[in-house]
Amino acid sequence: MTTGLILQDDTYQTAITVNGNPVGTVLAGPYFRKQWAGSDTPADSPVLVENPYDMTLDEFVIGEADYVLKNSPLIQRHGSMLSLGMPGVISGTSLWDSNDDLVLLGKVATKIRGSDFNLGNFLVEGRQTTALFSDTATRIAKMLHYIRDGNLYQAGRAFNGVKLSTGHVLRNRIGRNRKVNGFSASEVSNAILELQYGWKPLISDVHSSMSSLAQTINRPFITTIRVSKVKRSTEVIHGTYASYSRNTIYHVKLKVKYVAPTNVFDQFHLTDPLSALWEVTPNSFVVDWALPVSDYLKAVDLYRTFGPQTILRSEKSVCSVRYLGPNSDNVQSLTGSGTHDNVTYKRYFSNISTLGDVPAPVLKSIDKVLSPTHMLNAVALLTAKASRFRNSLKF
Repeated sequence: MTTGLILQDDTYQTAITVNGNPVGTVLAGPYFRKQWAGSDTPADSPVLVENPYDMTLDEFVIGEADYVLKNSPLIQRHGSMLSLGMPGVISGTSLWDSNDDLVLLGKVATKIRGSDFNLGNFLVEGRQTTALFSDTATRIAKMLHYIRDGNLYQAGRAFNGVKLSTGHVLRNRIGRNRKVNGFSASEVSNAILELQYGWKPLISDVHSSMSSLAQTINRPFITTIRVSKVKRSTEVIHGTYASYSRNTIYHVKLKVKYVAPTNVFDQFHLTDPLSALWEVTPNSFVVDWALPVSDYLKAVDLYRTFGPQTILRSEKSVCSVRYLGPNSDNVQSLTGSGTHDNVTYKRYFSNISTLGDVPAPVLKSIDKVLSPTHMLNAVALLTAKASRFRNSLKF
């Protein structure tokens, strides 16, 4: 076991004064502390081994501060950034939850298979794919028919799946003009739903299936994969007389050694009926907006299909606090500075030995549930017409 500690504490207590009169003391000055502990690499090892390791680094400089308030008469104060409300650092773990762990495990499964293509889901959604191709082919044929007749407006309406009437015609064969009506909310909503839940998933499946096929043809037996995810937070904190920024980053990496799938059933998710069942459940994708059930089922399939996984997990948290400037019109002048940096790093083995080790999903925060994309899709669902394409999907 290797351990270490570096400590340099040059902090001191400085007087807090109001118009030159002392009213107390407050901490000021620089501070640095780094502590670590980890397992040693065996002496006979030809390479450096990534053993469990912990490290914490904390460094700050709390500057003395002089500020003048616009009272009558003026009030002169002295102290440090702490007396001005300088906030402390926070741990990046506050940005992380089990939903993020599920995303990482999903990335592991994707790397093992070579893609995220799910043949089981593709088969159970075959009627949707057929309807999408049929509907699109019909609209293209109508569009070409109207283009041949020189009716560009009616061609555009046909391609968007709008049922046309005589009143919609902009220019007929003899050139008479008619009133132009814009697209309705339901027509636009149908187009959004077709893009979001029709063509985008279909194009993604085509690309993923080719990647999965390449992995099947040229499959390594044992390999090492790495996946990672980063969460960030930026906030401005307003004190009584000063403002500060606090930036936090949390970076998690997983390293897994695995044996590649030995048959096409595991390779293409054909032994994963739960995901296929959830895929065809009405409004399942709406539930996933708030509770990522599909991500959980992917993680469960990772354990069921490939067995226990030995995972080397690395977690790094970085938080920085910086003084920005005065935060009140009552401040005539303010001089001083303040910084605080905190870094933690932890590397350890996180094994999935049983199904109970798979993290359970949790409800997402309200800002994620009400994201712009989700809100757009929700409005489209509420305003879309009952069309052939819409009825073929899981609405």
